[in-house]
Amino acid sequence: MKLLRKLSIIAVLFIAFGCNANKIATKKIIGKWHIVDMRLPDMPEEQQSLLAQMVTVFEDSYMDFKSDGTFVTSMVGEENKGKWYIKNDGKTIVTTESNDTELEIVVLTKTEFVMLMNDNEMKIELVMKK
Repeated sequence: MKLLRKLSIIAVLFIAFGCNANKIATKKIIGKWHIVDMRLPDMPEEQQSLLAQMVTVFEDSYMDFKSDGTFVTSMVGEENKGKWYIKNDGKTIVTTESNDTELEIVVLTKTEFVMLMNDNEMKIELVMKK
């Protein structure tokens, strides 16, 4: 009986901390993030200079996450809108435009946000600053 009670307490604490992590990440993400860098972790070193040239195309691009769970992106002059939410203890952001896209949160502070887009063909890290 004592074991069952201890396991119940541990389960409640685990759920509470998981929900709290999602809330903390949600509060940090809200706001306008400017894209400052793009990384392709799997790209050979000799091709990294080409990537640096590509990043200049995204200079005026941003992602604006609203507190109501909506977002607006502007990339290369094209604006898109959708919804977003946090899951997995603040480690994943899910965006919905035409379909759900799960992105890994690599770094999230009040001023820096790095997320990893990972499809089967390529990994892209998007580095953003407020």
